[in-house]
Amino acid sequence: MAEKIHIHARGADGVPHRFDAAEGMTLLDLSRTQDIGLQGKCCGALRCGTCHVVVDPAWAGRLPPASEEELDVLDCLPVVAATSRLGCQVRLTAQLVGLVVDVPGWKPKHAESADGGVVITTPVAEPAGLPAPAVPV
Repeated sequence: MAEKIHIHARGADGVPHRFDAAEGMTLLDLSRTQDIGLQGKCCGALRCGTCHVVVDPAWAGRLPPASEEELDVLDCLPVVAATSRLGCQVRLTAQLVGLVVDVPGWKPKHAESADGGVVITTPVAEPAGLPAPAVPV
């Protein structure tokens, strides 16, 4: 049985949201089952860049290097960061439990509370020692 992995995705609100996934899934796979804001219009074929994420710098060194094909797609995007990756290429492993990524442009779903205020549906506390999002979202 695959181990459960959890990650934190930050959207335009800058708040980290926790998501659970099975080991071996990609971030794009995760977005198909739990909306983390990745479109993946090319279905992970390294053609579109609509699954662009910015890996928190504290985690970037734990990922395998991007392939030449992935770098080519990233080069075509209008705004990237030094730690930009394609979600279809980030495969979740036990070494990535707690991974933090920023999803440019993602607006997490919100719910209305009983008193009429807005409540984020899946917020978590900011993991200690992590910097603000790497790019404005």
